[in-house]
Amino acid sequence: MFFVMTSRKKTLVKILKQLVGYWDLAEGFLALVQNMENEEFVEELYWFIKKQIMEVEDKQKKKQINEQLRKIKKYKDTVHKVENKEHKEADEILDDLLVDM
Repeated sequence: MFFVMTSRKKTLVKILKQLVGYWDLAEGFLALVQNMENEEFVEELYWFIKKQIMEVEDKQKKKQINEQLRKIKKYKDTVHKVENKEHKEADEILDDLLVDM
């Protein structure tokens, strides 16, 4: 079966891959996002993932998650100088996730 990956889906896959090992739910969410082709569900899942990350109570885990998100953002900023729709959406997602940390 062929799945088309939207910009949001691609960004979530990258983020969740980076968070595996730092956030207990990352691997499960990664499997869901990778196997989902319904954009509306991916969008709803994004908001649920954000809520779950914000609810992490362990300060050390939260710090590790924050560091991983910053690494992704720094890498993206360094590698991708030309802003296009996909990069802007990745920035919005990362900024949105980092806002409440």
